[in-house]
Amino acid sequence: MLNRIREIDQLATTIFRVEHFCTRSPQQARPGERVVDVHMWMELNDFDYAPVAGTNGRMFVSKLSLEVVERDQTVSSLSQPTPDDHWIEAHTSLRDGLNRLASTDWLFVRENGGLIGILTLHDLASPVISTYLLARLLGMEHGLRRLLGTYSNEMIPDEPSEKGKGDGWTLEKVMNRLTTQKDLLKDLGYPSGKKFEKAFKCFLKLRNHLAHARSILYVAKDAREAAEIVSELERFTSCIFGLVVNRDAVWLSYEATEITDSDDLSFVWAGVDAA
Repeated sequence: MLNRIREIDQLATTIFRVEHFCTRSPQQARPGERVVDVHMWMELNDFDYAPVAGTNGRMFVSKLSLEVVERDQTVSSLSQPTPDDHWIEAHTSLRDGLNRLASTDWLFVRENGGLIGILTLHDLASPVISTYLLARLLGMEHGLRRLLGTYSNEMIPDEPSEKGKGDGWTLEKVMNRLTTQKDLLKDLGYPSGKKFEKAFKCFLKLRNHLAHARSILYVAKDAREAAEIVSELERFTSCIFGLVVNRDAVWLSYEATEITDSDDLSFVWAGVDAA
């Protein structure tokens, strides 16, 4: 997993795009449809916004605006122009799509000028999002095990042992040991063990939800919070992978070092030709 971090990064920047996790072909409200009927199907389907049919997404209605009007009013009398900042291109990367959604709450997705879908908080439950997050979290665990081993000089496997063999190094145990490694915490960007533990428990909770086929919506109440969690996870894992590379360089340098006797240079205490 550690050797494939660039591929994991590519999932969020070039491979997974908004078109892969938005709601395709959203239900549209007909201009002549009664408000009471539209509000009913929006309520049943948990839709907060819907494009108006025949407008290619240029007009929309919100569920909230339909709650305080006469029942027999039609959609056309309550439709609103779609703001420019509520449009996003289908080819936008996963990472940029999440950031945009965090600032607007909902987005119409277009391709070649045509409406193809809508992006809302509920779309963060997509398997595409969960796949990316799980790959990140697995890489995080792998990297933290490696770092804890090198910072503490303890023998820790990079991956948990197979069921039944049990090395005892659960991810919870790794977290608890990390809170005592001040140098490592500092290098990871956390000034104290308590702040690290608070952030890490969120990642641990997310990992457990994803492992049980749930989504980030179980740890985030809105799109903004979800984007913040993803951003911190990306920062954290990128820092981990950077440290792993640096620590590997330290160990490789140590491995290549030769220590000779000061009186007899031909006698090698440590190195390739050590006695």
